[in-house]
Amino acid sequence: MFRKIKTKLLFMTVLSIVLVTGISTMIFVSNLHKLSENSIHEYKEELLKARKSELKAQIDTASKAIESFYERSTKENISSSVKEKSEEFLEILNNFYQKNKNKMSENQLKAELKKFVRTYRYDHGIGYFWINDFNYKMVMHPIKPSLDGRKFINTPKVPFVELAVNGIKKSKTNSAVISYEFFNPKSKKYEYKISNVFVFKPFNWIFGTGAYRSYLEHKLQEEAKKVIGALRYGKSGYFWINDIDGNMVSHPKSHLIGNNYANDKKVPFVQLGMDLAKKKKEGFVSYDFPKANSNKPEPKLSYIKYFPQWKWMIGTGTYIDDIEKHGALYEKENNKEISQMVFNLILLLIPVTIVIIGINIFFNSRNVLTPIETLRSVAKNLSSGDGDLTKRITLKGKDELADAAFEINLFIEKIQSTIKEAKRSSTENASVSDELTATANNIGQRVEQSSDIISNTAKKANSMGEILEQSVVDAVKTSEDIEEADKMLSDVKND
Repeated sequence: MFRKIKTKLLFMTVLSIVLVTGISTMIFVSNLHKLSENSIHEYKEELLKARKSELKAQIDTASKAIESFYERSTKENISSSVKEKSEEFLEILNNFYQKNKNKMSENQLKAELKKFVRTYRYDHGIGYFWINDFNYKMVMHPIKPSLDGRKFINTPKVPFVELAVNGIKKSKTNSAVISYEFFNPKSKKYEYKISNVFVFKPFNWIFGTGAYRSYLEHKLQEEAKKVIGALRYGKSGYFWINDIDGNMVSHPKSHLIGNNYANDKKVPFVQLGMDLAKKKKEGFVSYDFPKANSNKPEPKLSYIKYFPQWKWMIGTGTYIDDIEKHGALYEKENNKEISQMVFNLILLLIPVTIVIIGINIFFNSRNVLTPIETLRSVAKNLSSGDGDLTKRITLKGKDELADAAFEINLFIEKIQSTIKEAKRSSTENASVSDELTATANNIGQRVEQSSDIISNTAKKANSMGEILEQSVVDAVKTSEDIEEADKMLSDVKND
């Protein structure tokens, strides 16, 4: 029996330790995998966040470049630009005059000067100067010679002559900036124009030059498109521009420029940008688009910003399929580290588990198996024919085995007391038995005497009344003795 308990106890101990160790290891590994998954997710999120930050920063840079071009197309900057051209031209006029004033007459100088101004151009042949006097008369117009010699007062179609004279008169300087609408021969429309006028004192002429805002804006837009189209970052980062109607304005893939891609699923970022412009002006969009030299669509993330002044959408994007690849590599490294950690843990747990099992066996043998052996020995002694009821189980401690030993000791004491009481009762019963035997003998003698008396009485019935009466009395007494004896027997049986 002992060996079976020892085997079971050993088995349960080892099984418990192995199960606890195994379950703990599984929980540990599971938690490691969860931490790894969270780490991988955070790693991907950080990569994506970094990409988003880079895209936004690049768009902010490009957007500032476009804004700088736009600022140059405002009224203030246009006036500054034409004023700068006027100052440059005034210096040329003064040099020409100073060089030829002593060589030519005034009329010759005026004629040569008008000839020079008529052919003078700037800004790729677009910019020119006209001449009028303070009498509102056109002295010379290089584009429209039909205006020469005519006065222009209250003439809405040619307002700049009157505006120039009045502007100079109001100005405390010899120059002024005027703005008006004038027919643009290129667009065939009347458009907003800003001009700078100044006085050439030797002849008291007013020279003027101006710029159509639409032309200057178009010029600046072209410059902006060139700058944005040439911008690059990273290995393959670029920018594109489309307008609010879906027309491609600028793109490194030149075959896309000029085409309309509204609601075009092959070029989805255009429509996505248009939708974005209607909502929050700028933000991120996700879509699939083929890489260079490939027809396979790949996931791409772009940041698009709306520039309302020119109704442009400027955007840049990056492919994010590599984020998944980086995540897979990161996951592979994590799994490798986890496997190494689990292997090291197992190597550590094996000797630790063996030590714990050994300690458990030692303490179980000392605190459980030895007391059980003591109990078994006492029980075996009690079960034998010569069981010694004076022996007691001696176990120290406050555990269940010590309590059981205490209860068994109490049981042995009770058995011992019961046996002692039984021995005492047996002695008393022997005495009672002797008394009953004597009483029975006495009763027998009395019965024999009664029989003799009855017999004699029957023979002498008629003559011996007194003797009969005595016999009756004796019989009654005998009956009482019998009852008493019977009572004593009953008492003895009950005891």
